[in-house]
Amino acid sequence: MRVRDSRNLISREKNCTVRTRSLNLTNQEQGGIMLKTKCIGGIVGLEDGLRISIMSRHTKNDGITSDPGISPKSYDEWWKKLAPDEKELGAYLRNEMTFEIFEAAYLVKLCYDSKANAAMHRLIKLAREGNVTILCAEPSPEFCHRKILASECKRLARDLKVLIE
Repeated sequence: MRVRDSRNLISREKNCTVRTRSLNLTNQEQGGIMLKTKCIGGIVGLEDGLRISIMSRHTKNDGITSDPGISPKSYDEWWKKLAPDEKELGAYLRNEMTFEIFEAAYLVKLCYDSKANAAMHRLIKLAREGNVTILCAEPSPEFCHRKILASECKRLARDLKVLIE
């Protein structure tokens, strides 16, 4: 559940409160409530609303070294349940798997992994209540799991406004 006090947008889930960021614009002034996608290294905008990282890790490709372009200030919440399988992502990044096969595998996870499916439905619910931006490291959404996730959310919730960046 998200509620607004006079200064902050607050996300409450299972007795956990996370302060996101001060918002001065109403959803009406922002052009309506929507689900957006962005690169986690991009500019943080007030219209982003709740910023959720859907990455499996926040490190460089070695899996160990922290990525200096990603800090806790880059996102409000981190939902690893919506990250692609690390082995499949690695195979795709090493060109051992086509994007089409990677996409199919990620869709199977979203549909059949109970935790990922529940997280996706929670994401839809949150995006109906206020702006939500899902984030990952790919600069372009063309070959990125955030586009797959946003498209699947739109397929499940036709009324949901989705902006893929």
